[in-house]
Amino acid sequence: MILTTKQAAAELGVTPAAVRKMVERGDLEPISPGAAHLRFRLLDVLDVGVRRMTAKQHARLDSLSEMLDIPRTDCHTPGGTTMPRADTAGAS
Repeated sequence: MILTTKQAAAELGVTPAAVRKMVERGDLEPISPGAAHLRFRLLDVLDVGVRRMTAKQHARLDSLSEMLDIPRTDCHTPGGTTMPRADTAGAS
């Protein structure tokens, strides 16, 4: 699914200006960089949303998935990096 800047902003809970800043910083890649009207893939926007989540938000998701008995292992982000579950963060 393809999103406009305004739709991407709504999905992330930020302003369209914040989405444009994310593009400038390289945090979010538009489909056609340099185009007058930016468009984004939904999965790219969702990935940015996951990367922006705090440890507390990740812990809340873990808690909810346990309550609902939904297996939740690791959250994978673009580029192959892995964000550990809250209950394993910092464990060695």
